[in-house]
Amino acid sequence: MEKTMNALVALLAVALIGFGLYSIVSVDALGAMTGLSAEGAMGLSEMRAIYGGFVIQGLLLIYALINRSVRTPILMVIGIMWAGYIVMRLVSIALDGFAPAMTPALASEAVVAVILIVAARLARKPVASKSILR
Repeated sequence: MEKTMNALVALLAVALIGFGLYSIVSVDALGAMTGLSAEGAMGLSEMRAIYGGFVIQGLLLIYALINRSVRTPILMVIGIMWAGYIVMRLVSIALDGFAPAMTPALASEAVVAVILIVAARLARKPVASKSILR
C-alpha cells in the first residue's frame, strides 16, 4: 500500500510541477480555468506567485520521496495545506454561494489532500520502545 501511495505522490508531484510551470508561462489561460483576471503587472505577479508556487510543492514532494527522514512531515504539511484549500473554499461558498464550476476544484483538492495525508500516515516510522524486561 505504501508503494502505491508513493507512486500517487510522485504523480502528484509531476502534476503540480507541470501545472505550476504552465501557470507561470500561460497566465492568460488561468483566467478561464480559475475565474480570475490579471490586471497589470501586479495581477500577473499575483497569479504567477500563487499558482507557480505549485512548482515548489511538487519539488518538496519529490524531496520527501527521496529522503525518508522528512517524508512524513512534508507530506502531512502539504496535505493539510490542500485540506485548508477545501476549508477556505467552503467558507467562500457559505459567504458567496456555490457555483457548479467549483465542483472539479473541490474534488481535486480533496483527492490531493487525502492522498498526501494517507501517504504521510503510511510513511510514519514505528516508534521504538524499550523493554523493561530485558
